[in-house]
Amino acid sequence: MLTARSTNNSNARNERKANMRRLALLALTLFGMASFIKVWQYVSIDQLNRKNSQLRTDLQSLKNRNAMLTAKLDGLKSMERITRVASEQLNLVQSPKMVIELSHKYSSEEIYALISGRNKK
Repeated sequence: MLTARSTNNSNARNERKANMRRLALLALTLFGMASFIKVWQYVSIDQLNRKNSQLRTDLQSLKNRNAMLTAKLDGLKSMERITRVASEQLNLVQSPKMVIELSHKYSSEEIYALISGRNKK
């Protein structure tokens, strides 16, 4: 009977040790997974911060280029430049200015007909 009791005690101790090993292994596994996830988060955040910084740099560069192109466009649209290009490259000359005096005796429809060559009379 002493042998059976010591065997039961021995089995119970071995089972407790096995349970403790499983618990320790589970805790170690959970700690490893938590550590991995934490490191992965830091790496992901670092990559996002770098990409954000690069995108901000690109955005500023595009804003600067847009400002330069807008200024260039304003220069190209200026009346002085258009007049210069028309005279130098297209050999166009400015027509003399004509003053047209309108009397009040004609309506706007009659004036339009006179200008367009469709006289109502």
